[in-house]
Amino acid sequence: MESLDDTVDGIRYVLSGMPKNFVSIHWAELISGGAVIEIDIVGVTASKQDGYIMNIIAKSNVLLRRRRLKGRQKRKKQLPGLFDPNFRKEIRSVLVVRVGGIDTSVTNSLTELSDSVFGTFGKEQSLKSQYDACSFGKLEFVQAEDKGILHGVVRIIVPEVLSGVDTGYVLNKVKKIADGKIDLSEESYDHIIYCMPPGVLKQQKVWLAYAELGGQRSVVYDEWCGSLSALMHEIGHNLGLYHAGMGNETYADASGYMGTSVLSGDGPLMCFNGAQSWQLGFYKDRHSTIPRAGLPWKKNLYGVSQYNLTRSRDTVIAKFVVNEGDGDLYFAFNLASGINKGTRTSQNDVTIVKSDMRETSFIASLSSMETTKIKINGGKDELHINVTDIYVNNSNVDVLDYATIEIYLYEENVGMD
Repeated sequence: MESLDDTVDGIRYVLSGMPKNFVSIHWAELISGGAVIEIDIVGVTASKQDGYIMNIIAKSNVLLRRRRLKGRQKRKKQLPGLFDPNFRKEIRSVLVVRVGGIDTSVTNSLTELSDSVFGTFGKEQSLKSQYDACSFGKLEFVQAEDKGILHGVVRIIVPEVLSGVDTGYVLNKVKKIADGKIDLSEESYDHIIYCMPPGVLKQQKVWLAYAELGGQRSVVYDEWCGSLSALMHEIGHNLGLYHAGMGNETYADASGYMGTSVLSGDGPLMCFNGAQSWQLGFYKDRHSTIPRAGLPWKKNLYGVSQYNLTRSRDTVIAKFVVNEGDGDLYFAFNLASGINKGTRTSQNDVTIVKSDMRETSFIASLSSMETTKIKINGGKDELHINVTDIYVNNSNVDVLDYATIEIYLYEENVGMD
């Protein structure tokens, strides 16, 4: 049997007699407020001073009742650290606002928007399903619930002509119309996605989407609210991710969702580049940090799509720590299978990305038996990266694919005898 010990308002409560492993299995849902325990009969002993001990009577029904979260105010506790591998799940509420005017309306219907974001009506690929897949269950998006909200979506009509009007003006109008009728306060939800109708402009320009970095709000243009990659990209900004670029092109790294988006509701299925995967922490227990003193370094890298098949000593993302201000280097095996089968560049190659946890820059893509050299330390030293082997077994998804990488340092200030 198992027990749950907690203190509420200074009073200790001990609930004992639950089925074995009940609390440990459902701990993440209980601590986040995503579920509550329902028991038909309990016996209470002890006093308020000593703490209440609530004993479950034999043969009582002990059930876990999951509940929809309206937003942050309903959470009794926050998980200690985003995507901490010691906990199973981070639960985040999402509200979708379908905006319309007297002359224009969003192309996708309320049900189509709910399907694209949550998979409510059976859509296989959605924002919810792909973040769940990329995080291996560590991140779950749930529908916001309140009056006027249906399947996580609310419709708001601005009684004006909106074609040619700026998004900022429209957002202010939407909030005034909703005031006192529909809760649009950002403290009530983890994320709010505003779907704007065709004709609305951003600073008098044609646009696709934008979002608050590390915030809650995303604003998406018309049918792009049904684009899987656009939704993944904008919510990625909310989670703290910058763009994924290459050279002078801000969106040119197409290996993950923080590059360019495509207008498709069914794909592509992929996740994030090495630096951004490291930042999100989905695979934190498979990170390897390579200090300068740790060179030379040789190890197998495994793709994120097979993270669940790896062992604790395996590496999914490796980081080489460069001198402060230069940006660290991140190494990943971009295995094009499963949840990452739609990656649009460097399929089944080792990718090298440079990042200071802001904008990321794609440096190189290496196939088997290829090598590259990267200047570091102000050009004084040179990092040599070799990919000695890549193994991809397309016939058996349960067999681990891998890329073997070796890294060593050539220091120009070291003389030869």
